[in-house]
Parts: sequence; structure tokens; C-alpha cells
Amino acid sequence: MAVKLFDLIDSMWDDAKWEKISESDKRTHYFMIQRFMSIMYIDETSRMNLEQINYARVVDFWREVMKRRYKSKPQFLFTKTKKLEKEKEKKIAVDQAVISFYMKHNELDRRDFDMLFKMFPDALNDELKIYERNM
Repeated sequence: MAVKLFDLIDSMWDDAKWEKISESDKRTHYFMIQRFMSIMYIDETSRMNLEQINYARVVDFWREVMKRRYKSKPQFLFTKTKKLEKEKEKKIAVDQAVISFYMKHNELDRRDFDMLFKMFPDALNDELKIYERNM
């Protein structure tokens, strides 16, 4: 069974768990381990980016470095991404007669109108409200 990246990182400080990690799992996560380690060890990681290097041995090397220098997972491994806020679904704020008039006036079919609304919902709603006031 494949080991996930952060499970592999957590097992670096536990000898029993580390013994259960397969060579293929180490090779799979080589790139990300290198990427994390490059935050603190730029020169060392750049030297280990050779084509003919044994990826599993590199991960073993980083495990030894981590065990010797840190008692637990260091702070630089806690990389978080910014969570995107869900946007509220935009709705057209005018009735169908205004939309039909707008589409006819600007020579748009429904597909073009929907694409325009998808790309610029606020601007289109503002423009439709102006059309509604002028009708």
C-alpha cells in the first residue's frame, strides 16, 4: 500500500515505522522531500539533483539529517497553502424582458450572454440595471 507524503515525513522519527516504508515509496516522494529540505538546505539539495542518484538513498540521508538535528518535525516542514474562499454564486438581478432587450440591442445569443455573465457578473448586472431603469 502506498504511503502518503506526510506519513512518510512523520515516520522519519520512528524507527519501527521507517522500516515499513518501501523503497518505491521513498522514490515516489523524493521530489517533495527535496523541495521541503531545500527551504533550509539549499546547497545540499542542489548537489543531490543528479540524474543517476538513488532517490531512496537520498530520502534515507534526509531522514538521518532530520533525526540528528531535530527532535520532532521542524517548523519549516509545515507549509500551508492559502485556502480559497468560495465565491457566492452570482445571479442575474433583473427579469427576462431586460435580458432579452439587452441581448437584442447588443446582438448576442444566449451562449454569448452566458459567457459574458460568467466572466463579468458584477459589471453585467450593473449594466443590466441601467437598461432596466431606462426601459
